[in-house]
Amino acid sequence: IFFSYSIILIVGRKMYTALAANRMHMSESTKETHREIIKGLVIQSCLPAFYCFSIYSYALGQFEIWNSPVLEYSTHIFGELTVAIAPFITLYFVKPYR
Repeated sequence: IFFSYSIILIVGRKMYTALAANRMHMSESTKETHREIIKGLVIQSCLPAFYCFSIYSYALGQFEIWNSPVLEYSTHIFGELTVAIAPFITLYFVKPYR
């Protein structure tokens, strides 16, 4: 899982630097908008990694390593936070939505 996320981060960084190096084809405001969109997309593509915390908390409870109500609630909370944060990332990074 983490290998694929490292590839996402590397490709996102390359796109970001390619936009910074390309000075002839786009205006500064267009490049800045594209950079913000790339940041938002990279962060959104890495959000499913937070499901790993949900899986770990489920495994802790299922294998009776640690049992508590907090652990039971955290299994769902980690998954739901991932879904809830995605639209706010779009609102923050995409300029027309601000």
